[in-house]
Amino acid sequence: MLLRYGYTGTEFFFLVSGYLMAHSALRYDATRLGQSTWQFVLRKVKVFYPYLLVAFVFTFVVRQYIFSTEGSIRLSWATDLLLSSNELLLLQTSGVGFDTLFNGPSWYLSAMILAMALLFPLLLKAREWFVNIGSGLIAILTYAFIGGTYAHLNVTRQWLYVMESGLLRAIAGVALGVFAYGLVARIKEKGVVLRPAGKVLVYGIELVLVAVMLCIMQFRNALKGTTRFDFVVVLLELFLCVILFSQLTGIGARLPHRLCAVLGRISLPLYLNQRGLIYLYNCFGFEFAYPTALLILVGATLLSIPLTEGILWVCRRLWCAVKPRVRRWFLQEDVA
Repeated sequence: MLLRYGYTGTEFFFLVSGYLMAHSALRYDATRLGQSTWQFVLRKVKVFYPYLLVAFVFTFVVRQYIFSTEGSIRLSWATDLLLSSNELLLLQTSGVGFDTLFNGPSWYLSAMILAMALLFPLLLKAREWFVNIGSGLIAILTYAFIGGTYAHLNVTRQWLYVMESGLLRAIAGVALGVFAYGLVARIKEKGVVLRPAGKVLVYGIELVLVAVMLCIMQFRNALKGTTRFDFVVVLLELFLCVILFSQLTGIGARLPHRLCAVLGRISLPLYLNQRGLIYLYNCFGFEFAYPTALLILVGATLLSIPLTEGILWVCRRLWCAVKPRVRRWFLQEDVA
């Protein structure tokens, strides 16, 4: 199995999310913390929640089918659905104990939203301090607490006194992303421009950082220090993020932005649908030879992208058609 310790890649997602949060916060009113935070969080949720909902329904149906074929003594599907409320309400990492989770990979979205809801007001209220000092302190102290408690980052649903470990990972990663934004801002303020030799050197550093991270993710147990290398990966991710966003090499400006936007969009259904497909693979994969079963799994994963987009397109069209009628039925229109 490749990248057997690839879970540290989740920290890079949190880090980039924190960077983008610091960048987009400039558009919000710092004098209205509650309203601005609500608008920011709601805007984030609107982007990914339709994909999350489609993936949840698919995974839920698959699991219920598997339960029925196994003859397991299970609670009713209605009970399972009610106990999945934390997943549907993005509360997986809140610690609220419904104790049922059908689409496990979606935990990072819950953690991201909760962490941003906590940190975004600080970013608005004390931006100068938080971007340059506060975010770095929060990241260091939070990672230190996780490291001192578990010595690694592969924890998501462990209760740590006041919150779950997955939420702590998100808080640390998002805060570190805000700190990276501050570092990039200082580089840009100095107007650093590299000569061709400097660009080649920085680009080489990028490649080395990626190679070292991938090696650690694959061969961590062969290295002295074992689980402690999780935090080395986070440090390397910080360096890589700063180099990429500072655009010192100029490569980012030459990338096809539309293609990058499409790849970013399809990565969401690709990631969220994987759990349901893995369940199906484990249920039926034994009927095929391993190469054939793996090819089917990869093909089904890729096929889930257009299927998800198609389902959402139909739902949006239906909603646009019935929305005016729903408003007339349930809302009292203002009389001018």
